[in-house]
Amino acid sequence: MEITVRLLQEEPTLLQRVIDFIQDPSAWLSIISAVIAIVALFQTQSQIKLSNKQHLFDRRLTDYLIAKDIVDSYIKGFIWSQRDKKKFDAKEILFYLLTPEFFASVKNITDVVSSFKDRDIQNLFYTRLQELEKIGEEIVIVFDKENTEQLNAFFKAYCDAARSIQSYLEFQYLQENNISFSVPDDPLSKNPRAYVDKNRKDAIMWFDKLKTAYDTLEKSKVMDNLPQYLKL
Repeated sequence: MEITVRLLQEEPTLLQRVIDFIQDPSAWLSIISAVIAIVALFQTQSQIKLSNKQHLFDRRLTDYLIAKDIVDSYIKGFIWSQRDKKKFDAKEILFYLLTPEFFASVKNITDVVSSFKDRDIQNLFYTRLQELEKIGEEIVIVFDKENTEQLNAFFKAYCDAARSIQSYLEFQYLQENNISFSVPDDPLSKNPRAYVDKNRKDAIMWFDKLKTAYDTLEKSKVMDNLPQYLKL
């Protein structure tokens, strides 16, 4: 009987254990550390989520402003260039295609004489076109894919037309100034006049494809729908 009583007296009760735990400073430190860690984890996740939303918003806004500038400039330039539908003024059309701020650094390429001697601006011109094509592909990713394919196609047609027209202007300049040239694997280049005429037809063809791409874009109302995605 004595042994049993002594054991009961020596074994701490649940209440006593709780009291001892509360009075133990190291226990409180453990609890506080755990709470701080949990709060920090939630804050970090919230900040990451907010940062991702901000980054997505920034990309969408940047791409939208570029797209709007490109489309608006095309509309104005197309209306102006079509005042005489029987005339295909390649230099004038290229000038309007490069009116957007996106092409500000290469707009002087329309001065064929100067640009022909400046290969740096030639390289920059083609680089900017590649960048615009990548933006078109990015728009499909950061916006709704089903509603942006037409804009991506318009950008590609825009770049193809600009390349083709610039190429035609270069070869026209060479032919008019009796500067010999040859294009590897293209026997037609041995006949400068015929080759330039072919390039002119190609430029007109790509410009017509650009007009078709714009018509499709306009019917899809993509540019009208994009602003709804510009929200945080």
